[in-house]
Amino acid sequence: MTYCTKDGAESFILRAARDDDFCSVIDCLKEIYKGKYANKKVFEKDYLKNNKDISFFVAVDKDGKVVSTLGLAQPNLLSGTFELIMHTVREEYRHKGISIALVNYAMDAFQNQNCFSFCSRPVSATPASQRILERCGLSPTGFLFNIYDSKQAPTQDTVSQKQSFAVYAKKNKKKDAAKLFVCEGLSHFTKKIYASLGVDFEIITSAPEKQDETVLKDFYDEPHATLYIALEKCGGDLPDIIRNLQAAYGSHPLQSSIVYLNINHFGAIDGFSALCKLGYKFSGFSPLCKDGEYIIMFHPQNSKLNVSAIKTTPLLAEIWDEINVFDRGAK
Repeated sequence: MTYCTKDGAESFILRAARDDDFCSVIDCLKEIYKGKYANKKVFEKDYLKNNKDISFFVAVDKDGKVVSTLGLAQPNLLSGTFELIMHTVREEYRHKGISIALVNYAMDAFQNQNCFSFCSRPVSATPASQRILERCGLSPTGFLFNIYDSKQAPTQDTVSQKQSFAVYAKKNKKKDAAKLFVCEGLSHFTKKIYASLGVDFEIITSAPEKQDETVLKDFYDEPHATLYIALEKCGGDLPDIIRNLQAAYGSHPLQSSIVYLNINHFGAIDGFSALCKLGYKFSGFSPLCKDGEYIIMFHPQNSKLNVSAIKTTPLLAEIWDEINVFDRGAK
């Protein structure tokens, strides 16, 4: 596909990356990320070229130079949603509309894949990235606080111990979020989020008096000292399980935890209450996944959240305000 700038002065080819693109892709990544990225292997040609979990798209100029990159990959623990990652544009090619064109091209290419939704996690200190996503039809749904060690991150935030990210989402094949079990205090915000995504849903604020055993998956990002837990079902054994997981991984001085709580399961209401009692804070939604709809909850553990580093667009600011209002009221 050919993309022409508004003034017609320049044109670029948008396409899936080819094997002979990856040296230029890495040059682009190094230029933008300054050699820093959550996964250092992205600067290795063989890793990118042979990675079957990431689909790469590029914009190239008339000389075949890669001027913009974008990857689509499924996040850890969350299936069916494809995340926009490694989205870069070389400095001299910015403000030409290439970024938005490449995002839309990649999402169009995946429309007929087994893709329930698209998501993105821009650094919460970069409103420019947030605006690009909003112009591409993604809606802000929450935050992932303190997930990357700032010393290993590409931004210039030297104050925060760990870097936080916004969460954006856009529906694709999934049009119905089904029953959402949330506490009464979250019902209004939940309606707001799912209405913005344009899907069907039903809010339920009371659960049947029965319990399952807890079912979860976990993933530990050792380089960044972040524990991720996906709670598919919540039972009475949940507090002990969470305490044990935190104890198993919690010795790092920057340790923090993220929980994805599946609110399609009736146990989510009691599970949410139990997590709040354990010190977890509500931080938004990770919606429209294959296996469920997820509330995001955050525990700083040994890390400290630097609120002053969070910069937002007006749309994302509304989400930030809703989260703060709820968490203050939940104390």
